[in-house]
Amino acid sequence: MSEGLPPAELKSAAEGPRRVVAPKEVLRAAAMHFLRSGGLDMDVLAAELNVSRATLYRVAGSRDELLAEAFWAIDRKLFTDAAAENPPRDVESVIGLTRTFAEWLAGPSPLRQFFTTEPETATRLFISPVHGVYRRSVYAQRDIFRAAGVLSDLSEEELLARSAVYVRIVELVLFGDLIGPIAVSFAVAEPALRSLLIDEVNGSNGA
Repeated sequence: MSEGLPPAELKSAAEGPRRVVAPKEVLRAAAMHFLRSGGLDMDVLAAELNVSRATLYRVAGSRDELLAEAFWAIDRKLFTDAAAENPPRDVESVIGLTRTFAEWLAGPSPLRQFFTTEPETATRLFISPVHGVYRRSVYAQRDIFRAAGVLSDLSEEELLARSAVYVRIVELVLFGDLIGPIAVSFAVAEPALRSLLIDEVNGSNGA
């Protein structure tokens, strides 16, 4: 039956139907791959998923896009775990939650390994607004402020501004020695973080 098929069709028939892979499956595999290796090799990931590179890129988009989504998934899992230990309810719990999160990431980790081996890519993904990691972090921090009941008298714009500065300071704790001239300890950053949790109008935390 196959004698009349052209070579390309013979190849397709021999390979069988193309494996279908869902975006969530790709994201989960990418996150696990990153946690194991501190990077993302698209060729290896495609092999792990048993799909072609073309299929992987069609589902995931670019490597940067997939890395950004994987970073965010890992970040959310870590933050959820930290919040389970120290639920946000006031200024002290917000600081404690941030401290726990920073301690987990500031030590040896796949993320720091990635910043060391691919500093330009890491900086582009984390520091620039292009891929949304920073933007998502700002909104997530705003939600933590709300859950804790702090800065309740601020407008949405003011709250987002505080969140944006708060996230940037935390980034210095996490990556200061990798993206800047010197490491910044949480102890050094803590007074600045606390100052952002004070409602200057009322002289309180707004709770």
